[in-house]
Amino acid sequence: PPLDERTSTLLAQLRFVTASQRAEQLATGQADPQWRQHVRQLQAEVRAHTWTSPGAATVAKPVGLGELRRELGSDTMLLSLMTVGPTLHLLAVTSRAVRQVPIADVAPTRELVLRLRADLDQAARSNLPATLRSRVLASMRSGLGRIDAALSTAIGLIDPGGRVVLVPTGHSALVPWNLLHRFAGRDLCVVPSATWWVNARRRGPLEVTGRELHVAGPDAVSYTHLTLP
Repeated sequence: PPLDERTSTLLAQLRFVTASQRAEQLATGQADPQWRQHVRQLQAEVRAHTWTSPGAATVAKPVGLGELRRELGSDTMLLSLMTVGPTLHLLAVTSRAVRQVPIADVAPTRELVLRLRADLDQAARSNLPATLRSRVLASMRSGLGRIDAALSTAIGLIDPGGRVVLVPTGHSALVPWNLLHRFAGRDLCVVPSATWWVNARRRGPLEVTGRELHVAGPDAVSYTHLTLP
């Protein structure tokens, strides 16, 4: 939790406003611009306040492009989404090439992602009527297809076809990336930054004691947690 009271208050307000916006989106299918403006204002306040607040953690030195490309190897591609003004850009990095291209406008992409998340929430309901479920799934497939097509066009021929490291930004963090056709059957790792991934890769796998099995699904009565011998 935050160390100072002001940050705690701002984060509590941001969680409340975000939850309210989400509830209205699910109930009406639309996002009120006033909610979005309020969220942006609170996010800006949090950022501005944290710039001058002391922290307990250390800051890792950002990894350079050449260093990142060496870590990726021959079979891994890093995709980083970033907002440049009103446009969403994609930076694709492999050991052999680097490509940055605009892929979509931010505003319609945000609406697409919110609709997709609403579709996923509805599809997870066990009591959803069959006719409505078919429409929800069709809408979900359409949204995933639009995102998949935008990525495929931007990546082009530089994709080595192996593992993928993806760094989302903003609302793109809500996308269920593993459902995209482009990533079917591939190792996909969604991370907060390229620097985080490089440092985690260098640390190696974590030592785990014991084994656990987590089971969840539409036919499960409740979430099940088992510790294996």
